Amino acid sequence: MSTWTIRRVGDMARLINGHPFDSHDFTPTGDVPLVRIRDITAADFETYVPQHTVPQDKVLKDGDVVIGMDGDFNVIRWRRGAAALNQRVCALRDTGVSDLRFLAYALPDHLKVINDLTYSTTVKHLSSGQVTGLRITAPDRDDQGRIADYLDRETATIDALIDKQRGLVAGLRRRRATAIVAATSGMQTKGDRGESSSSWLKDIPAHWSELPVKRILTDVQSGYWGSDEVGDGTDVRVVRVADFDRPTLSVGTAPTIRSVTPSERAKAALRRGDLLMEKSGGTGINPVGFVVSYESDEESIGTGARVGDSRLHAGSAGVWSMINSYSTGVNRPRRTCRRRRW
Repeated sequence: MSTWTIRRVGDMARLINGHPFDSHDFTPTGDVPLVRIRDITAADFETYVPQHTVPQDKVLKDGDVVIGMDGDFNVIRWRRGAAALNQRVCALRDTGVSDLRFLAYALPDHLKVINDLTYSTTVKHLSSGQVTGLRITAPDRDDQGRIADYLDRETATIDALIDKQRGLVAGLRRRRATAIVAATSGMQTKGDRGESSSSWLKDIPAHWSELPVKRILTDVQSGYWGSDEVGDGTDVRVVRVADFDRPTLSVGTAPTIRSVTPSERAKAALRRGDLLMEKSGGTGINPVGFVVSYESDEESIGTGARVGDSRLHAGSAGVWSMINSYSTGVNRPRRTCRRRRW
């Protein structure tokens, strides 16, 4: 084994900053896929730009190490072919000095320290100078490659086991959701039953009542999409429908950063426990109107409808089941909700 030495990232690879592409050129299909912060960990590309707008030195290639410079400072090894690198995203490219796979494995812990020590009232930002200035303990290139080979094998085995368990976990989550819907809809309640005014439900427990939705909500607020992030105090995390975790019926930290005016942020600010509703889209399998609970204390806003339910006596599960029960296949959407009499 070679001697390990402390090295600057800037001496181990070449850093490439992203380009400030004009959002007017963004299209859902097109010539070149665009890699924004939200696309770093996404499975598919959402945005494309025309070929003539892409500088040649801003094109990613397989093997580059891509780093998000806002939010969580995500790091990945790029394996999705040629793509344009947007602003607030940077890449490390091989110069023959180091094995980039080793860097990709080593960087996350170092960036996490910067993230943890960075104070911010909105979104945390990372500079290219901070990336190149990071000091990493590493052996020579050959030993870096051997270490990376070992980690590739080990992580591949672990990832395969994780994928195998996801099917089981997804099934258990659906079972959990079904149990919640059945319980909060009165299907499992014993005793006398009375007629329901809902078209989807024959009867309900006799000691339950049906109320208009507006009677149990504190407010319903539309969300905002804002504009492209600008790197100042107006930047904030924005929860999109794409962030909804359908198996867990929740959403946590959002990867998307947008610039939103203070007045809009005040209206659409999210609190833990708020319910977020999908307002458009939907498919035959997943009808429009899906609802999740916001489960984060990080400052964010929503793009869909936010439902505040702090007045609900039985907690948010009641509102969730009222709006969202169809997602499990147990029930159908309905216009009224039952609240238990205490």
